[in-house]
Amino acid sequence: MLQAALDERHFDYPDPHVVDIRPLVRFSCWSLLSTEQQQPLSTAHRNSSTKIRRVVQLTQPTSSRFSTIGDFTLGDLVLAKPQDLDRARTLFITPESHRHSLESHCIDRSFSPIGRRLNHTSVLLSVQALSIVARRQQLRQAFTQRATVSTKQLSEILTESFREHVTQRQMLEQLKADFARFESGRLVGRQLLRNLPDLENLVTSSWYQPHVMGVIHEFNAAGLTTVDIQHGQQGPYQSMFVGLPRTHQLNESVTPSEFWVWGSKTRQLMTGNRDEDSGIHVTGYPFLLDTSIYRERLSGEFSNSSSDVLVSLHAPHLDSPEEVPFDIVRDLFESGLSVQLRQHPNHKLSPSSRDRIRKEFSDSVGVSDASLPFAVVVPSVRLNVSGFSSTTLEAASLGVPSLLWSKVAEAQYADLIDSGVVCVSQSFRSASEHIEASANIDFSAVEKYIAPGEELLMARISKLS
Repeated sequence: MLQAALDERHFDYPDPHVVDIRPLVRFSCWSLLSTEQQQPLSTAHRNSSTKIRRVVQLTQPTSSRFSTIGDFTLGDLVLAKPQDLDRARTLFITPESHRHSLESHCIDRSFSPIGRRLNHTSVLLSVQALSIVARRQQLRQAFTQRATVSTKQLSEILTESFREHVTQRQMLEQLKADFARFESGRLVGRQLLRNLPDLENLVTSSWYQPHVMGVIHEFNAAGLTTVDIQHGQQGPYQSMFVGLPRTHQLNESVTPSEFWVWGSKTRQLMTGNRDEDSGIHVTGYPFLLDTSIYRERLSGEFSNSSSDVLVSLHAPHLDSPEEVPFDIVRDLFESGLSVQLRQHPNHKLSPSSRDRIRKEFSDSVGVSDASLPFAVVVPSVRLNVSGFSSTTLEAASLGVPSLLWSKVAEAQYADLIDSGVVCVSQSFRSASEHIEASANIDFSAVEKYIAPGEELLMARISKLS
C-alpha cells in the first residue's frame, strides 16, 4: 500500500537548503498504519518513560548523558568521562530497548560488540535521551511550520485503500508533528557536531525515528560517515528498509550513507537485486560474536531454567494485536511441554496479563527476564514460538527451530520454511512433533538471513567507511 501511494514521489520542504524528505513522509504514513490497532502501553513502560524524561539538555554535553566501553573483554557500558567526549571519533545512537543486563553489567546489542573492537574512542547516546533533548529544543524554538505536503500531493498519497485506514486530518497532523521532530533533531545534530569536535562517524540501530533522521541529515551534510546496523528481520513489508527511496546527494539525505545488514537476503530486499553500489553491506550480526562470553558470565542463571518451548512475545502490533496468545500457550501447556514466555524489550507485560498467567497456569509457565539477551536465553530451549519476530533468525543461527503463528511469516521466512527451520501453523498441539523432527533439519539456509559477523572484519575497523 505504501509503495503504491508513495513510490518515488518528491515532496516540498520549507528550507532554503534542499532536504529529501521522502523517507520522513514514508515514516509518517508507516507509523500511522502500523499503530492503527495497537493497545495502550503498560504501566511499567509508562513509568520507565517518566524516568527517561529526567534527562537534561546536551547544550554542554557531560558524562552523565553518554556511555562508553568499560571492560573491553565484555563491552559493558559505563558513564563517559569528559575526556572520552573530547576524543570520541564515533557516536552510537541506539534505543534503550537494545540494552541488556549481565549480572551487574549492561551491554548494548550494537555498541558493545563493535565499540569494544574499535581502536579509537566511541560513545553511546540513547534514542530516548536524544528525543527528550530534541523535544525541549522544539519547545524552545516554538516550531510553527505547517505540514507542507500540498492538498494535491496529499490526495495522491491517500489512495482509496489508504483512506480506509487514515483520514486527511490524521495525515496532516502526523506530518506536522514529524516535521517538527525532524527539525529539532537537526538542531541537536548541530550541537553534537560542535561539542564533540573529533567525531568522524555516526552509527545508529534504528535510523528512522524523526529525531534521529534530523541528526543523520546534519552529519551527512557535514561529510561524516553515517551507518545503520540492522536490528531485526527486515522482511518484504518493512517499509523503512524495503523499497526505500534514497538520494545520492548526501548533503540532502535523511538516511544513513551505509546500511550494515545481517545477510544477503536483506540486501537483496533493500536493493531489489540491483548490482550497483548502494552502500548496503553484508556484515552479519555482530552481537552473535560474543554470545559465548555472555553465557559464561551468566552460567549460573541457566542451571535450572531450560524448557521445551520459549514463546517470544511481540509488542501489540497490527499483525499480532494480542499481548499474550493464551490459546497458543494453552495448547503448548496441555501438550505436556514446559513453557516460558519472553517479554518483548519494547513492551513489558501488563499486570492483568501476568495475573491471568498465574491463575491459568500456576507456576508451570514462567516469564523470562526481558533484560537478558535473547541469544543467551534461546540455547536453553528446544523450540522458539512466535508470530513473525526476528527472534526466529537469532534462534535459527543457534540451531533452534521456530514455530510461528502469523501469516506474515510465510513471506518473511520463505526459504527457512522450505528447509524446515521454520514452520507456520495455526495448531500448536503438535509442537512436540516439530521438536522431534528438528534433529534432521538442514540449517544451511539460515546464513542467507543471518550470520554472526566476521571477527577479522570487526577487528580491522578503525574507521567506519
